[in-house]
Amino acid sequence: FEALFNKEQVLEAAKIGREFHKIGVQSGYNPQILDDVCSRSKEKLSDDVKPTLETLELLSYFSRHLGDAETHLQADAQRAELRAQASGKKILWKIAAQAWDKLGNYSRSGAAWEHAGEILESIQAYHKAGQIRKTQQMMLDWLGVKHNDPKCFEVATKLESTIFDLVKSGIKTKDIGGDRTTLEFTKQITDNL
Repeated sequence: FEALFNKEQVLEAAKIGREFHKIGVQSGYNPQILDDVCSRSKEKLSDDVKPTLETLELLSYFSRHLGDAETHLQADAQRAELRAQASGKKILWKIAAQAWDKLGNYSRSGAAWEHAGEILESIQAYHKAGQIRKTQQMMLDWLGVKHNDPKCFEVATKLESTIFDLVKSGIKTKDIGGDRTTLEFTKQITDNL
């Protein structure tokens, strides 16, 4: 087991570690040894391996047995995302979005909700992530689709362009390195529109 880790054969070592853990639990092996196997495997999978469906399944397994709910959920979210990318199934995007929501990764959640076709959830997630420009644009686009109103699309494009031009020229709010308050920045947007 350890020799495979030393030879950079992390995936093989982790598979052996999982089988050893399963047998060890059934056979009553020393729990400390089993936890060590899980810890070492989880550490190497987290640090040294590109995420794939197989490596994420192993990471999820070891994290679950160590009681590391956050890493377990993150591995499951990434796994759902990879499966959704491969299949295009909206239900898998929805599963990924729900997991990212629980983890507080609202940028990733917003993108997953968008792929799932759940535009209102996507808007809420982007808003929580502080991506106000994306939120505004999506709301106007959604209104344009819902009411078949091309004006909403025009306004969304104009709003995005105006905000981009202001930020590019150095006019920004304090949270992104500028010196304007939110009200001052909003006024500048409306003046430019």
